[in-house]
Amino acid sequence: MTSTKRWGILALAGALALAGCAGVMGTLRPVTPVGEVPSGEYDVRVLSALAPTKQPDGEVIAAVLYTRPGGPRVEAWETSYPTGSGGWLWEYSVGKGSGREHLALVKSPAHYQAVTLPGRDGRPIGYALLHRTGVHASLQDWNGKTVLFLSAVEFIDPDYIRSGDGRDGGKN
Repeated sequence: MTSTKRWGILALAGALALAGCAGVMGTLRPVTPVGEVPSGEYDVRVLSALAPTKQPDGEVIAAVLYTRPGGPRVEAWETSYPTGSGGWLWEYSVGKGSGREHLALVKSPAHYQAVTLPGRDGRPIGYALLHRTGVHASLQDWNGKTVLFLSAVEFIDPDYIRSGDGRDGGKN
C-alpha cells in the first residue's frame, strides 16, 4: 500500500471517528465502482479545493456529484474538517444534467472513477466521479443527513492552509 493511500485511509478513519463523536452516526455505506455514470436526469455539482494544488495530471476538480432530483440531498464534507458543510472543498452547481457534464469539466475522464452513491435501501441515489489518485470516499447517514465524506487532502494547497488564510488560522 502506498503512503498516499495509507494517509487517505487514516484521514477517512479519523474523520469518521470524529463524526461519530460529534453527532449521531448512522449506517456507513461504502461507495462502489461502476463503469460510468448512467444516462439519466441529475442535479450536478462540482467539488474542488478552496486553494487547489494542481495534480500531476493537471486536474483541479476533486469530484463531480450526480444526484437524483427530488432525492435526498447529499452533503459533501472534506474529511480533514468534518464539522462544517464543505470543509476545505468549494462546491458549485452546474445545474441539471444527463450524466455526461464531467466530459467538459475535467481534462480527462480516465483520471476519474465513477462510483455509486447507495441509498438506505441499497438503490442508487446518485453517482460521483472521483479523482482516481487523490480522492477516497464513503457515504454515511449523520445527524439526519446523507453525507459523502471525501478525503481530498491532496487537492488542498498546504501552503495556503499554513499561511493564515486557511481555516486553521496558520496554527499548523
